[in-house]
Amino acid sequence: MIMEGLRPDKFTYNSLLTYFCKAGDIKKAADIVQTMSSDGCEPDIVTYGTLIAGLCKAGRVEAATKLLRTIQMKGINLTPHAYNPVIQALFRRKRSKEAVRLFREMIEKAEAPDAVTYKIVFRGLCQGGGPIGEAVDFVMEMLERGYVPEFSSFYMLAEGLFSLAMVGTLD
Repeated sequence: MIMEGLRPDKFTYNSLLTYFCKAGDIKKAADIVQTMSSDGCEPDIVTYGTLIAGLCKAGRVEAATKLLRTIQMKGINLTPHAYNPVIQALFRRKRSKEAVRLFREMIEKAEAPDAVTYKIVFRGLCQGGGPIGEAVDFVMEMLERGYVPEFSSFYMLAEGLFSLAMVGTLD
């Protein structure tokens, strides 16, 4: 493409980035972002969100979190596309307090969570072994913000409450 005098645009770079992230080749993905910048094509939130998701998929949650902070310092408005993979990765690693803290930070920074964000946090609270009361409180918060959990979410909550009742820890 370049040999024929054509310059890649942001869409082309982001497509390559998505490919390398899905393939798990974070080194090449990072190289794409570097090349993109040096070619005068500034990475945007889609670029960074894709790289963050790739880092999380590769198990590099700390690197993804660091990139999230770097993007914030650059003044780029973060979207759920950037936050969601990190929140989900933290829950998967049983780091639910950090995940909830990042979710709260997202709201404080005036970034509205989307339905996917709520689903990630709710599932993480239900499956993370934390207090089931946290998940119940979270459902109430979701409803207050206008998000109605899916049926599967209520089912998951009911399962958690039922299992607590079976072991006698539910008051």
